[in-house]
Amino acid sequence: MKIITVACDQYADVARAWWYSFQANWAGCPYDVVFVTNSVKLNVPAPVYYLDEKPDMNFGWRLRAFLRRHYTDEHLLIHMIDYLIKGADTGMIATAHELCTLLEIRHVRLRPMPHPQHPYPVTGFGLIQKPSPYCVSLQPGIWETQVLYDLCVDGESPYHTEVYGSLRRARQVKGDFLSTEDWVLPHHNYYRKGKASGINWVQANVPKGAWPKAARE
Repeated sequence: MKIITVACDQYADVARAWWYSFQANWAGCPYDVVFVTNSVKLNVPAPVYYLDEKPDMNFGWRLRAFLRRHYTDEHLLIHMIDYLIKGADTGMIATAHELCTLLEIRHVRLRPMPHPQHPYPVTGFGLIQKPSPYCVSLQPGIWETQVLYDLCVDGESPYHTEVYGSLRRARQVKGDFLSTEDWVLPHHNYYRKGKASGINWVQANVPKGAWPKAARE
């Protein structure tokens, strides 16, 4: 399993802040990180896959193309580049990964947003009802690679992937979606609807050399 950090040209300036927050708050992470983006170069010391044949916000096509062309692991941990990591419960993340190896589990979300609707017989985890709004979420989470590939559709933005994936396509997935009951990979959501948010938090927690554009200004 690898951490697939998804970027786009609009959010490329946050790459160094993401990398710093990852290294500072998830020391000893056992998973390799790769970045997937459109065309603007990312200043990070990790592999970056540039897939620029489609428009910037065509998330569905970009993720599917990356998985089809470059990824062979059975599972992935998806993480958006504007989610700056604030900590990591490594034990719970390891348990989530183990749960995903069970035949009946297809996905474990690492942030309870929304909160899981039903109990599950492993402490700290709940069962997500599907279909239900945002049962397919791009919050940090572990996925069976083929399942996430099938839930994405060429041409869809991240928002539409969550909406239509939840209400139309999730019912076709055989197996369960789980979520942790607490944040086990908490983050600061730097971009909200395309606008920088919480600039003061970034300035207080990220070295100046890694600040994105709005924090520098």
